[in-house]
Amino acid sequence: MLTRSFQKTLIAKAHSLKPVVQLGQNGLTPAVHDEIDVQLLKHELIKIKLNVQDKEAFEELVRLIPEKHQAFCIQSIGRTIVLYKENPNLRK
Repeated sequence: MLTRSFQKTLIAKAHSLKPVVQLGQNGLTPAVHDEIDVQLLKHELIKIKLNVQDKEAFEELVRLIPEKHQAFCIQSIGRTIVLYKENPNLRK
């Protein structure tokens, strides 16, 4: 679990980020999952744009995506979520 102060730091860092993954009309495909994995390994902190109009479907994706990738959902604003997954190899 992340501390509140660390979450605030991550939110501040995420402010200037652009979404690196966009979920389109095809939904959560294996290619999207692969891209999320690649981007989390590369950056640790990413934004994902979810182009879904249904609020319940959006909330389900906000729950499902971090769970699938063992990441933390740091923030959800509008249709964009911010994910964090620590990569110890980036610290070396």
